[in-house]
This record gives sequence, C-alpha cells and structure tokens, in this order.
Amino acid sequence: CWPVNPQGLTSPNQFAQWTAGGGYTFASGLHVGVSGFRGPYLDRLLQPFLASGRVADFSATGSGIDAQWARGWWSLAGEWQRFTFGLPGFVQSPSEQAAYAELKRIVTPRIYVAARATILRFPSVEDASEARIDHGAIPQRIFEFGLGFRPNNHQLLKASFKRAAFSTARGERDNVLALQLVTSVTALTRAFR
Repeated sequence: CWPVNPQGLTSPNQFAQWTAGGGYTFASGLHVGVSGFRGPYLDRLLQPFLASGRVADFSATGSGIDAQWARGWWSLAGEWQRFTFGLPGFVQSPSEQAAYAELKRIVTPRIYVAARATILRFPSVEDASEARIDHGAIPQRIFEFGLGFRPNNHQLLKASFKRAAFSTARGERDNVLALQLVTSVTALTRAFR
C-alpha cells in the first residue's frame, strides 16, 4: 500500500503519514507480504469549508496482503487491498476493496500464457443525516486471458483479452482486446537490432 495524495517536500499540503510493510519467503517458494498506511490526505485548501475539525483530523487508511508462489513452469500470485477515506459528515466513510488472482504457465522460454481475475468492491456509504447508498461506486469483476512472446532479451510482445462485468441493473459488460510491445528503455539501441 502507498499513501494517498503524496506531496512534494515543499508543498503546503504536506502531512506526515506512516507506511509499513514486510514479507516472508518460505522454503517451498511461497512468499507472503503485508502492508499498510494511515494519515491525513485532504488538501489544506478545504479547511475553510469544514464546519468542525481540521483537515488533519480526516485520515486515509490502507491495508493489504499479497502472496506469490512458483514451481517449475507454473506461478500463482494474488493480492487483496482495502482503502478507507475519512470524510467530514460521514458515519460510514467511502471505501474500496480490490483483489486479484493470477495463474501463469511458461510454455517455452519465450512464450507464456496467463489468466487473471480481479474484483473491485465499493461498500456502502452513510452520511451524518443517515442518507445511505449500497455501493460507493459500481462493483466490477474483470477476467483477463493473455499470451506473451519474448522475441529477444529486451522486448516482450503481449496479447490479451479482457472481459469486465459491472454489477448494474442492466448487467453491463466491456470487452477489450489489447496488444502491447514492452521494451527496455536502457537498451533501446540494442532492442531493435
């Protein structure tokens, strides 16, 4: 997790935030990590609009856990994160949860296939007047399937298909076909030889 609304050292909106994380790798190849942060995130420009309290009284909080495992030609990775944003006048502040799981199989040293599932949730929000909505934003489920080819040591060509489903009354969907060429900038002169 990274702090919300990072500022430059000379910014007047600078607030101290704490961030911590750590991980452990087991002999079996499983790596597990945790991270978190907490601190003020609103700009000082909002201070005149606050009926009570100070901008520094409203914090953003984030926590997460991730895991990776690899054995031979197979690898598995996943992550879960939760973010909450304290706002004036809210009993239940806006928050979001995100999680993904990815399975990857190396077919040859130059080719791999992968599948990934991602879920985005935005729990209910309630303000001080007891007005409540069930979702802070539209929940999403995203499924992605990809193929990667490495033509040389400096480039990777990726093709992927992404299907996103939005939890609305109409059950909307969004399909994306993407092609990417990833190249190493430090070796750009050698990449196209």
